Amino acid sequence: MAVKKTITIKNMTGLHARPAGMFCQLAQKFRSDVSIIRDDDPSVRINGKRILSVLTGKLLCGTGITIICDGEDEQEAAQSLYSFIENLRE
Repeated sequence: MAVKKTITIKNMTGLHARPAGMFCQLAQKFRSDVSIIRDDDPSVRINGKRILSVLTGKLLCGTGITIICDGEDEQEAAQSLYSFIENLRE
């Protein structure tokens, strides 16, 4: 069963190139599938392990997102990625 965590991006520059890359590198450490869904457009599912997918997802400051992790280490993945977004400051 997938784990879902909802958070609002507070980083003033959103998930631009560097933080998007860092997010993807962190996501790739886990075996679980990682997806991001924007709260304002739930029909689009962003692959959290693919930098181009994250960059084109328009994940700007103030955007509400849901991180979905599904797999054997889903709890750890979801908490780590949530913490990354929560603590991101540039």
